[in-house]
Amino acid sequence: MGFKGTKEEWEYSKSNTGSFIVLENNKYIGSFAKECNAKLIAAAPELLNALQGLLVDIDMREDFHYDVSEAEEAINKALN
Repeated sequence: MGFKGTKEEWEYSKSNTGSFIVLENNKYIGSFAKECNAKLIAAAPELLNALQGLLVDIDMREDFHYDVSEAEEAINKALN
């Protein structure tokens, strides 16, 4: 299952009302009261892509099993 969101880079900025908005190519995605939430949402597609890439690269040794399971759960949560 792949990412079903927008494919362009997301960015955030402060709106005229003082909230923080997330945009893709100047198209509104969402509004947040706190800057930290807007930053996290703006980074979400890149974070998901990086986490998926790490799973491909990780050696599936026994000592990585717990970390891999957590990463897979986080990815599934983002995609479902």
